[in-house]
Amino acid sequence: MTSKPSDPRGSMTLKLEGKSRRFRQQIPISWRPLGQCEHFSVDNDVFHQILRVTRISDAYPSTQALLDAHNWLLKLFQGFERPKVVLVWDGRRGKLRNDPEFEAAMKQVLPAVTERWSEFISINNSPVVKVQFFRWTCEGTTCPIRSFKDEREALNFAMEVSANTPR
Repeated sequence: MTSKPSDPRGSMTLKLEGKSRRFRQQIPISWRPLGQCEHFSVDNDVFHQILRVTRISDAYPSTQALLDAHNWLLKLFQGFERPKVVLVWDGRRGKLRNDPEFEAAMKQVLPAVTERWSEFISINNSPVVKVQFFRWTCEGTTCPIRSFKDEREALNFAMEVSANTPR
């Protein structure tokens, strides 16, 4: 039985790809503002392909305001090739509700907001929010959401995912 010689360029490519990933992770995130509405600000790091949505208001005054804010985000998201982008959702300032009217409004917008990203990462400051996201994921309202309490940990994870996402 003869064995086929290995392709030396193949192993070199793997070594270079590994070094490239490590190199990318060493470059700090540099946010560029993309837009802001009453409830969200959105920033992008083009190099790492990370999009950050930050909640800047405490509570929605109505479910219509919730729907309008999320529809604004969806228009902004149209410019991104989602499978190549990591989305970081910083919702620490926002106050979630679980009344039927709010739940119905969230179920209208969450599928479109959370789907098809390379990874959807949430930074939140409450175990209740983490449980609510887990419940929505189990119900099929959202894609899987990876939750973090620590911002640095979340951003490090985002950079790691980004470095391993095909461009």
